[in-house]
Amino acid sequence: MSLACVYNTMTEEHQIMALCGEPLDQPTEVKYQELRAALKKYINENALSDERKIGPDYDERRAPDREKKFREGFCNRPEYQIFKANLLRFLDNEQEAAAIRKRLDTPGDPWKGDCL
Repeated sequence: MSLACVYNTMTEEHQIMALCGEPLDQPTEVKYQELRAALKKYINENALSDERKIGPDYDERRAPDREKKFREGFCNRPEYQIFKANLLRFLDNEQEAAAIRKRLDTPGDPWKGDCL
């Protein structure tokens, strides 16, 4: 999976969980913020063009899609449980997080690879 996709997916899942009234506990939130910041830094340093960078308005631009999902009852769908499990897997499984962090050590195209 591309690192840009990991960033986008993690962010989406985190924000959907908050809208659904299930924010992360404090230690997990810290892990999320640290990993998200590291991914953002990597993406912005390695993006092949400015439009591939993550701007300061990233969250605001994506908010309408998240809010639409929330209004449409996404929190009560089975897919929501999958979203939540994916995010927690990235954050709670040290091997998963270490594998992502190791990829951040080598410069490369953050968009290279597939996405869900």
